[in-house]
Amino acid sequence: MIENEEKLQRQRELEFKNRMDRIHAKMSKMADTVVKNEREKRLEEERRLLQMQSEKERRDMEEENNRKKRIFDQNVNVKN
Repeated sequence: MIENEEKLQRQRELEFKNRMDRIHAKMSKMADTVVKNEREKRLEEERRLLQMQSEKERRDMEEENNRKKRIFDQNVNVKN
């Protein structure tokens, strides 16, 4: 009788351990998913910021070229 109770207790402990292991595995998988999603969001934000910076630099260069052209045109008109 005591042997059966000990056996049942060991079986319960093993079932509990297995249940806990499954829970930990699922929690770990969820954490990995959260980290992956956060990483993807951060990379997307970095790409967006780089795109915005690139566009701003392009516009700045275009404005600078236009300014230089206006100055050149003004100088040509003054000489004529």
